[in-house]
Amino acid sequence: ALWLDPTVAYAPFGFVPWQDSEAGALYITDEGSVLINLPRKDETSATRYQVTVKPRPDGKADLDVVAEYEGEDAIEMRQELVPAAESARTSYLQVWLREARPGAALRAHEFENLEAIDKPLRIKMVIEAPDLVTKADELMLVRGCVLECEDVNPISRGERLHPFYVDIGWNDGQTVTVVPPAGMKAAPLPAPATAKSAIGSLTFSCSSQADGSVRCERRFVVPRNRWPASLENAVRSMYDNIVQIDRTTVALQPMEGGAPEH
Repeated sequence: ALWLDPTVAYAPFGFVPWQDSEAGALYITDEGSVLINLPRKDETSATRYQVTVKPRPDGKADLDVVAEYEGEDAIEMRQELVPAAESARTSYLQVWLREARPGAALRAHEFENLEAIDKPLRIKMVIEAPDLVTKADELMLVRGCVLECEDVNPISRGERLHPFYVDIGWNDGQTVTVVPPAGMKAAPLPAPATAKSAIGSLTFSCSSQADGSVRCERRFVVPRNRWPASLENAVRSMYDNIVQIDRTTVALQPMEGGAPEH
């Protein structure tokens, strides 16, 4: 059987939305009808950011961002963007950016596969961002997490009474490439880090590239499931670790002898 939900706009053909997975249904045929449970389908949903960071002497940074959305994440974005006018699309991205990187300004954007619902949605953006670069003596410190970072723990310290619900699994990836300004190079890199609990895990690591840049990879995976409220301390501890990881910086230092000759 091929299951379709025609009420979900912008879903690829044959895609089963999370609301329908294992849901009860009345199955009707020429011979009669019967109550069934639809099959469980954990469709692939993911958000991936490719971010190139170019630090500036004034403490701001120029960002080239490619955001790619797949599955439920793409459906949600297309529901907002496809029927909207161009000005409304720009406003939507500006609101998203205020939450994803407070204080940043959207300078340009371009959509790919906006109405090609069988392909991942891609949005290319040029962004100017403050608060990513800090100077300390001769060092320049650049944040390794740029978009949708955890600055505070979202889990309350009050007693939790309700379970943790994850109806749409998270599979969020962020690759940040820091390009040193002329005359600077990467200092020793931060150590890899992991934060995890029963509900999911985050990994973060940075590596040097042949062209002198530094690439940091952040991946946060939380599968679809439900967990008891009794796990709140472990989940809160995981987010405490994520907050610390998301504050990780890449240090840039002057090259010996200054800028290389060209």
